[in-house]
Amino acid sequence: MSSPTYVAATDLSQASRHGARVASELAAATGGRVDLFCAVPSDASADMETFVESVSRGLEGFAKPYTKGGAEVAQHLAVSSDAERSILKHVKKVNAAVLVIAPRGVTGAKKFLLGSMTERLIRSCPTRLLIARRAPSRDDQRVLIAVDGSAGSARALRAGLAICAARKARPIVVHVIAPPSSWVNVEETLSGTNSYKTAKARMKKARPAIVQWVTRFESKDTPALQVHIREGHAAEEILAQARASNAGMIVVGTQSRSRVQEFFVGSVARGVATHAKASVLLVRGTPSRPAAAKPKRARAIKAAPRKSTRAARRKKRETT
Repeated sequence: MSSPTYVAATDLSQASRHGARVASELAAATGGRVDLFCAVPSDASADMETFVESVSRGLEGFAKPYTKGGAEVAQHLAVSSDAERSILKHVKKVNAAVLVIAPRGVTGAKKFLLGSMTERLIRSCPTRLLIARRAPSRDDQRVLIAVDGSAGSARALRAGLAICAARKARPIVVHVIAPPSSWVNVEETLSGTNSYKTAKARMKKARPAIVQWVTRFESKDTPALQVHIREGHAAEEILAQARASNAGMIVVGTQSRSRVQEFFVGSVARGVATHAKASVLLVRGTPSRPAAAKPKRARAIKAAPRKSTRAARRKKRETT
């Protein structure tokens, strides 16, 4: 099995240094390699040749601190008019296990927290995407994994447990149940066949079910799983649990999509990625390919029976 490649997209800024450091730590813990990728805008300077040489030297200096951890570090520089496209092309070329990015925006309105580049990569990245954030108040040895019992969250749980095993971190699992008020059917309630108490009872039955589902993923290599069941809106409750647990990383699975829909991320994963103060790992599922349409069978067209020449002549004589 080949060692995993962690691509760290960098613009040589101070913010991207944190992303490169996280990538090097994961690579050292998992026996992988770091790939520092820098996309230079094609219109960045009037003298592009000199500018590219300067950036190349800067990338070499940028990479030096991350070679000390024992991980293999590669450097790639590309001149492109579309940085996002260049990053994604490189991710596919090296078959990266994780793309690591560090958003620069940390102030202002919520919708500008990630930056346009990060927003687009969240939608289009074909592999796992790690949004690395520097949060001094967070404990990097605590990883919060959000699950809902689906195949997507199972992949997220496995990925989170693998990170915990590699970094000797503590896994914390959270499952969010919709508030009971959203379960109540108005017509049934008015007819007396349902009530808030009935919905609450359903929620109680869901608690042991998710705990039993989570324990299936426990192994000798993973610490004991701490499971939290919360009630409310998923993204808000995941973020609240991350704050309560002081987690340094949140792992969220995204649903498998068809090829037409693969550039869209669920509202829960997007909400967590946008508003979390800790790092966020988005674990994307394999896009499901639509079944090939069966070719329609051509309908045979029956030719009209040809009348004999003799009958035609007889009819002609009769009419005349």
